Amino acid sequence: MRRWIILGVVVAVVVGAAALGVRWYRSRGPYLRDVSSSLQGGIAALLVAGGDDAAVTIDGVVRTRSCPRGPLRGGGIYTGGVEYYVSPGAEGALLSAIAARLSGAVLTDGVVSASLGSGVTTSVRQLGDGWLVGTVATACVSGPTQLTDTPVADSPPLDAVLQHLGTRPAALHRTTITCPSGGTAVTTAGLSLPTSSQNLAQRLPVPPGAHGYPTPGSNRVAYRDGNASVIIAASDDGTAITAQYTTGC
Repeated sequence: MRRWIILGVVVAVVVGAAALGVRWYRSRGPYLRDVSSSLQGGIAALLVAGGDDAAVTIDGVVRTRSCPRGPLRGGGIYTGGVEYYVSPGAEGALLSAIAARLSGAVLTDGVVSASLGSGVTTSVRQLGDGWLVGTVATACVSGPTQLTDTPVADSPPLDAVLQHLGTRPAALHRTTITCPSGGTAVTTAGLSLPTSSQNLAQRLPVPPGAHGYPTPGSNRVAYRDGNASVIIAASDDGTAITAQYTTGC
């Protein structure tokens, strides 16, 4: 009898410890939802920091790589951001302007960097002629391996641009962020049906009154018309055209 009592106590202790362990395991964070506000706020801050000096597009949040969250648990690094398009030679001036407008930012060796709290950081650097990318990244957090895009049935501005190039969208999706001053900024992006992507700058003139950012060494068209930005470029394999239309903050 005594042996069964002792065994029962041991089992109860083990089960209780296991239950506590499961609750501790499940409560470990942070999760993506815990840093989402800082992540989205950082993207909005990057968009505003670009001012009116560039054509822009918003990159939606994706899980860019996996990372360890402990011996039995994995996590991910999530990033989103803003891309800026300017005329070649204007990249340095834009980096300086972004550093001046972005709270807590420093410009070192051609890279703007800042910490946004909650383990979220941001950086802006030049990737090519007239092309800069601002990235907002989380620390290692728990979250889904894939995030769902918001599909869009049509986009009159992109439909019109692609129609001018002799094609139409094969698929469209939308990225939306909340602006610091209220309202929203939206990028609608898509890929055309298979078509020729050659000589885009010659085939798609910048509308009158818009500010174009020509880059002779790249097969793309980038312009800003008031608060709206349009970026047209060849797909990676050259068999289609990518199109992005953004309304800023």
